[in-house]
Amino acid sequence: MICLIQIRCDGERPACETCYFAGVTCTFTARPIPQNKSLREQLSEAKARIRELEELVASQGSQPSLAHSSPDDRQSSIGLPDFRALPPCVCRSLPSLPDTSDFDVAVERFRWHLACSGLLLTSSPQTEVFLATVQRQTGSPFDFENFISRVAQSYKSQYPATYPKVVSPKWPKNELIQRSIKYFSDENLYSIFPVVEPHTLPDIFNQYLSSSTDPRTRTAVTACLVSLTALITKMFGHQPIFADADPDAYVQASLTLLPQIITDPDNLRTLESLLLLALYIAPTGHPRSAQLLLAAAARILYNFEGHKCLPSNRQKNHEHLRALFWAFYGMDKETSVRCCQPPIMHDADCDLQLPSKYVRISSDTQFLPGELSPQVLLYPADLRLAMLKSKIYQLLYSENAQAQPESRRLERIRQLDQELNDLKTSFPASFRPDPRTGHPPGCKLHTLSVRGMSVHFDYYHCFRMIHEAGIACSMSGSNRNPLASSVELYYHASRSMLLHYIRTEDLIQPPTFW
Repeated sequence: MICLIQIRCDGERPACETCYFAGVTCTFTARPIPQNKSLREQLSEAKARIRELEELVASQGSQPSLAHSSPDDRQSSIGLPDFRALPPCVCRSLPSLPDTSDFDVAVERFRWHLACSGLLLTSSPQTEVFLATVQRQTGSPFDFENFISRVAQSYKSQYPATYPKVVSPKWPKNELIQRSIKYFSDENLYSIFPVVEPHTLPDIFNQYLSSSTDPRTRTAVTACLVSLTALITKMFGHQPIFADADPDAYVQASLTLLPQIITDPDNLRTLESLLLLALYIAPTGHPRSAQLLLAAAARILYNFEGHKCLPSNRQKNHEHLRALFWAFYGMDKETSVRCCQPPIMHDADCDLQLPSKYVRISSDTQFLPGELSPQVLLYPADLRLAMLKSKIYQLLYSENAQAQPESRRLERIRQLDQELNDLKTSFPASFRPDPRTGHPPGCKLHTLSVRGMSVHFDYYHCFRMIHEAGIACSMSGSNRNPLASSVELYYHASRSMLLHYIRTEDLIQPPTFW
């Protein structure tokens, strides 16, 4: 007698050795099959099984309307995997991002960012100046490893039972997607995150529900709506209407669709999905993951000619494509200058004319909270500072820039410093950041909007990057002595960033790693 084993994991009790070593639990049933069953009988059983499957498919095709079905019925009918039915070992192997709310993960990310800036390279000019500056200000040498060890000991003594959060993918219910769409539209959030046009969302949601939607289109639509729901519920999770949301799980679910949507590069929903995922992931301390998403989005933008003001294809939604381009541009230049790596798109290949609806540079609107208008585009931070970041990388940190003679590099530093100062003086007087005092004169920081806070952070970051290059430049020669002015300005910019963070800490969302 031969025994065929059918294994079904239910997470209740241990059973077979296979699941034991996989770290999961299961139950199993055995079905005896006579050894002398003929080939004809086996073939007959196989045909019967095929007929059963064909009848099952036919019955699914005649299901009642989605509008009258439950959320779970809709989920299965649009072809989404039911993660609840998967064994734990499968869920754990699905795409996942390290949880930076865990202390050890956060320290590892912190080390990576410091290494990008050269501060963990003992031979770098930045490290020498950094250590010398700390000793001059505190009166004692700085030991980074000892510092991290003491911080870890202090943290873990206060929070001894913290563990990394394990997030399993989950699809949001349709009712939550509708709430997110309504909130995005009613609050005019397109002004900050111009990724999906509000007037198209009802039609996109209908495509998501319709059984007649093409499978490829439905997958891209699903990724778009789930990613939008994750972003909205993450940023506005304090709202009672989103109290039951699990945005991290929704992002994990959306990531499982990436292999399918990136094979459809001419779909606008695919482009929007990639940018939404990058917007969600980049602030969590994972810029390299965000860069991979942006790299895929760049090719779609090129295909749609979103990088041009006057495309040859004359698409009706080109204004939206230009808004998408600038959302992409801001993230691309931010990750480029932070990681000291080449950007995905180069300025020479793009039209950099700002959107016609972009906020006026002299307006208080970009610094103060208030009702958003569909007639004004703000973006999460100032696009002009994004363009300056692009210049900072190209003129000071690229391979070509590093090969320039010292005189040429110092000239570029003075040029960029002047450009940054000109940009600052065009801001309203009470909102001009000051790297020497760490706060704008006359500005009450608690009245700043999140965007206003971001503009100041970006200003201090650009200021620091410019004068850090001056330190590296002056120490690259034979004298190995940094310019005193560069060191002083670098110190003030770094100090101002920390002070600005302390003063505006209540405005910073928990997932914002940096």
